[in-house]
Amino acid sequence: GLQTKSSSTADALVATLEVLRDLQEEPVSDAELEVANRVVSNSFVFQFESPYGVVQRWAVLKMLDYPEDYDSLYLKRRSEVSAKDVLEAANTRWDISKFVVIVVGNDEARSSLEELMKNPPSVLSGMTISYADFDEILHVK
Repeated sequence: GLQTKSSSTADALVATLEVLRDLQEEPVSDAELEVANRVVSNSFVFQFESPYGVVQRWAVLKMLDYPEDYDSLYLKRRSEVSAKDVLEAANTRWDISKFVVIVVGNDEARSSLEELMKNPPSVLSGMTISYADFDEILHVK
């Protein structure tokens, strides 16, 4: 998910999609991989700070039928991910043209998107934006 100020909705959406597109076009740098590994490693340990976190993690692993040693091997395997692996995953795991983007926001967020779509950047080419009120049921095709 993405959170931003209402006035920044369009800019944040474009920036996010551009990063995802860039991941499909160019390998990430060694420095980016190093930062990502450090962030993931640091945040991973906080899942186990409380008894609740430990039980919650155990339940998730059981529900998803992960192997018993998943957590003990996770960080090691994560550190073995290469720039080539990221590029391959980006190109085989998602297709930006098929994304369904749901924005929940106020009139300012809507105006931000409407203004952007008058002359959409290439990353939004072909995307349609539909609007719904909070009391409407959203049907996604």
